[in-house]
Amino acid sequence: METLYNFLDPYIDFIRYPPLQLVFLGFGLIFWVLAYKEILQGIRKYKLVEMPVIVAALDISWEFNWAFVLPNDLGLLFSFGCAVWFFMDVFINYNTLRYGRKLVTNPWIKKMYPWIYLFVLTGGLLITYFMREVLEDNGLGVISAYFINLLISSLYIYQLLNFPHLRNRGFSYRVAWNKFLGTGSITVVCFMHWAHNGFLLTMCSMVFVMDIVYIWLFKNYKPESVITDEQSTAG
Repeated sequence: METLYNFLDPYIDFIRYPPLQLVFLGFGLIFWVLAYKEILQGIRKYKLVEMPVIVAALDISWEFNWAFVLPNDLGLLFSFGCAVWFFMDVFINYNTLRYGRKLVTNPWIKKMYPWIYLFVLTGGLLITYFMREVLEDNGLGVISAYFINLLISSLYIYQLLNFPHLRNRGFSYRVAWNKFLGTGSITVVCFMHWAHNGFLLTMCSMVFVMDIVYIWLFKNYKPESVITDEQSTAG
């Protein structure tokens, strides 16, 4: 076993992150890969990107930094995982620029859409980088990741409430569950590894609650416009 640990040492730090924590980190990676896969399938089928533009830009900026720029304290495997997210997100972000205006109702925002995306992307790159460089973030970028996740979870709810008719027509129930399970798995690690960090755990708890609310709303939110549409379809 010691020989195996020595062989894997450049890839995984088993001392800093015990096997049980690594299992949950692995689940987090896998479920988010599945979420991205479902988003990409929705793009192909519906020509719609359910990921809000701000989220798309912040996500890919975080992934780029932690895949290619910033050193982490877990090992090369973490960088490889972030790189997988990044390259999947390249396609999501590309299609966000193509189809993202479909989820924008304000004419000025539609006009300025690519510039808003570029502004958020640039800011996200710099914020993620400097949060680590000035030692405000930990060795896996989890604090900046959960800051972004606060936006992900809240904007997903806001978007669903504004476009409830797009459930299963661009918004995916599988994405709802995969992002909940992916982030939830990493939240378990946060409570195990950074139990002293009340700031981080508060963000984890808020994201956990909002993701449950989103799943509930996906199945149970019935505004009058949607009920009327369902009745006319049935008729």
